[in-house]
Amino acid sequence: INKAIKRIIKAIDNKEKIGIYTDFDADGVSGCALLGNFFQYLKVEFCAYIPSREEGYGFSKGGIDYLIRQGCNLIITVDLGITGKEGVDYAREKQVDVIVTDHHLYQKDKLPTKALAIIHPELSKEYLNNYLSGGGVAFKLIQAVADKLGKPNKHQLKWFLDLVAISTVCDMMPLNGENRTMVKYGIEVLTKTKNLGLAAIIKTASIDPDNISTYTIGFQIGPRINAPGRMKHAGDSYRLLISRNKKEVRELAQELNQINIQRQEELQMVSEAARVKIKRE
Repeated sequence: INKAIKRIIKAIDNKEKIGIYTDFDADGVSGCALLGNFFQYLKVEFCAYIPSREEGYGFSKGGIDYLIRQGCNLIITVDLGITGKEGVDYAREKQVDVIVTDHHLYQKDKLPTKALAIIHPELSKEYLNNYLSGGGVAFKLIQAVADKLGKPNKHQLKWFLDLVAISTVCDMMPLNGENRTMVKYGIEVLTKTKNLGLAAIIKTASIDPDNISTYTIGFQIGPRINAPGRMKHAGDSYRLLISRNKKEVRELAQELNQINIQRQEELQMVSEAARVKIKRE
């Protein structure tokens, strides 16, 4: 993580544009929004890339090329990259530094060794929480950089915990130890969130802010963030979670609501068709 901190601070000092490459589920999108909000706070120029479901999982050349065209020569992955050796090698050929942050299973002989840094909870013997979500790993990186820069301070950093709680619950990470702590306080933050997008989801879904629980996150908030990635493109969810425009977040929250209803209807249709087929055969 120290290599990653030095490279990010160098990028900030040199006014480099930083690329974020993330997965399209609720964990990846929340983690991407965490980094995006952090860079907005620091007034750092950044650009995000989220692949479509058709494009599939992983650290692809197409996404890397997109971020290079946007002027990024540092890419941070969120919730992916630990198996992206080919993508990391390709980025290095293009003189782009890659910081991999991930929590998925990996094989030691297939690690992306050309990455500038790999941040993964299971790669450290000292780190006690092997079950961070992708967003949780991104938050640890944010904490480390903030600690070195002296900003945001610890009081300000707590406001990021709503997204950490969402990523942890929606990716079904065990709720004990550090995860339990982050989700406990993440829910407290969520009840009075400063994130305009999350506030809009809570309002649109008619959620009582004083009664938010892991159930609320897993079955009401999470599915709305997840739905665009399943039905259209997760870019809508990401924009909602980093927007500072009240009109835009209202419109995006309504859109996510409609896409989620469509997802539920299609799921019901597929389930019924499956039941009929099973009964017939």
